[in-house]
Amino acid sequence: MKNATTPIKSYMRTNNLIYNYLLIAQAAFAGIVFTISDNRIIITNFKNDMLLIILPVFAVFAIFGADFLFKKLIAVASTKNTLLEKLNVFRTASMIRYALVEAPTLFAIVRYLTEGNLLYLIIAVGLIIYFITLKPTAKRIIEALNLTYQEKSEFESQVGL
Repeated sequence: MKNATTPIKSYMRTNNLIYNYLLIAQAAFAGIVFTISDNRIIITNFKNDMLLIILPVFAVFAIFGADFLFKKLIAVASTKNTLLEKLNVFRTASMIRYALVEAPTLFAIVRYLTEGNLLYLIIAVGLIIYFITLKPTAKRIIEALNLTYQEKSEFESQVGL
């Protein structure tokens, strides 16, 4: 007899698929661009390329901005009545967070492709590593949403914790 797929199990599967596809896309894009690029040099001349200063600042603002927006959006979840509504708020907040972190990553990879400066790819790899830390685990969802005991029990029983 098969295990029945619950809405929460389906939610977790979908959440993980979206996250994994975004992560794989970034890593694959970086790998492909690195492979096809002929120029693999590190240029630290900030005078000729102001984006070497602007891009890391943009990345830091994106990370902190993503975290700030995530927390603001998650605060809305406490006003929701059902667990699934709260989980949907989490998904929306996560997607916005992923997009804000992914944007400077993709920009850095494209900049590496056009300039050949490995510093851009190093920035992109650092952002990909940060993106890995954002994986939506059941524990993180419970902590972020600050679920009640009943909601936590329902969530854990359906996810299989």
